[in-house]
Amino acid sequence: MKYLSKEETALDKTSLSGNIVSEKPRIFDEYSTFFIPYTDRKDLTPSEKTCVGNYQDVHFWNTQKRNWSFKLPKHWETKPWCYAINSCFRDGAFYDLLIDEEKELIDFNIQNLRSAILKSKSDREYFVYRGVTDINWLKNPKVGTTYTDKGFGSFTLDFNRAYQYTDIENPIIFQLKIEKGMNVLFIDRAECEMLRLNNSEYIITDIEKIFFKKNLNKETTVYSIEIFKK
Repeated sequence: MKYLSKEETALDKTSLSGNIVSEKPRIFDEYSTFFIPYTDRKDLTPSEKTCVGNYQDVHFWNTQKRNWSFKLPKHWETKPWCYAINSCFRDGAFYDLLIDEEKELIDFNIQNLRSAILKSKSDREYFVYRGVTDINWLKNPKVGTTYTDKGFGSFTLDFNRAYQYTDIENPIIFQLKIEKGMNVLFIDRAECEMLRLNNSEYIITDIEKIFFKKNLNKETTVYSIEIFKK
């Protein structure tokens, strides 16, 4: 696994012993010209900002829709827009079950999320991270395997934050190399969240086992991924 320098990567990393890794969050002020919260951007329309806000669960106006035509699963309650949008991408049958009004709202949010991400291009290289509880959805996970994320891809600049979304008994992290010019939307500093376009295709370039300082009893599997270039 390759880690960039402090000036290039989202985290400072210091090898303590062998493959034991410690992390500390980036000091954002050093990068304030690029990591601007979407709410402060002048190039995004009000509709784009509203839809980005809908997609996340931590924002100051919190416009999460509660009155859906179906009963919200318990784990959807904090951010139903996010789950509903990505469920439509990943399961056509779910979209067909929605009433027409909900379909129109979903389509409106998708359109504005995509346009906001397309307006957002990275001006440098760095890494972002995504914690997952399992990889049962990924067939044959090995170096060289390609896969398509049908939904919007949510990553974070903060390894610690990504780790919170893993299974502590089998922690798995995806590390994505962001290249200069790549479309990726920085949301805000609350979760250091970065959003990628739906239907993005990735390739696994490396798989490594590390010991993360917060859980030295279990190895963390880190899948390094990059955009798959056909």
